[in-house]
Amino acid sequence: MSRDNLIGNTFFFLLSGHGTAGNTLGFLIFLLAVRQDIQSQLQAHLDTQLRDKPADAWTVDDDFMPLYTGYTGSVLKEAMRLYNVVEFIPRRCTTDTAVTDLAGTHYIVPKDTLCLLNFTAAFRHPKVWPARKPDCNDSTGRYHPMLDFDPTRWDMYREKITKPSDVGLRNYFPFGLGGRACMGKTLGSIMMVAVLAAVFKDYSVELVAPPRIREEAVKEGAGEEWVKDRTYEWALRMLVDSVECNLLVELRKELPVRLVPRKPL
Repeated sequence: MSRDNLIGNTFFFLLSGHGTAGNTLGFLIFLLAVRQDIQSQLQAHLDTQLRDKPADAWTVDDDFMPLYTGYTGSVLKEAMRLYNVVEFIPRRCTTDTAVTDLAGTHYIVPKDTLCLLNFTAAFRHPKVWPARKPDCNDSTGRYHPMLDFDPTRWDMYREKITKPSDVGLRNYFPFGLGGRACMGKTLGSIMMVAVLAAVFKDYSVELVAPPRIREEAVKEGAGEEWVKDRTYEWALRMLVDSVECNLLVELRKELPVRLVPRKPL
């Protein structure tokens, strides 16, 4: 490979990971701002693993793997299951291929058929990924992925997924599968775990009420709990109604959050 090709491929490698990892982290921030209970458990895991160790002393060997195989990694995997930022991947059958759907019906996909693997359908299908809580519906009665956000479901896969390169279950393949799976899944996983650790070790994230809700609270004479509840419901609606796919799945409207320094333990 020539020097120019090497530089070009390196640039593309880093650029491709920028949008995917960035959008994934964005959804993670929103998930944790809404689900304060999970945010608290994430912070507890970071405190246990990292203790008072300064960030410039963290290493992949000593710190990344314990985080990735523990609750922090489970938060990342669950976020990529519910809000995988790649909508689908194309694959062409190189031979006649037998497939069986969830109802047990058998099909033959002819050779040279172009197939689009739908990530969202695969990762949210209730027969494959049943809800872990009795009620994952919002106030309108619709299923909401935010309420189905449960990192503990990954405990059963702890022995199967011991490092990023192991991610590729038949029912969960956020980085793709096979010889054309994402080359950057290890680097991307390290980056995202590092950002989670750097942010949530010292800070908490919370939703910010939009001006409209603040103005309504003044008119109604409502207090902060009313504002908090309305902001929560508004965020839930945003994370369904305003999620669209252009090149990547992303939130198309602003959902303001703020970082707040954590109180000393």
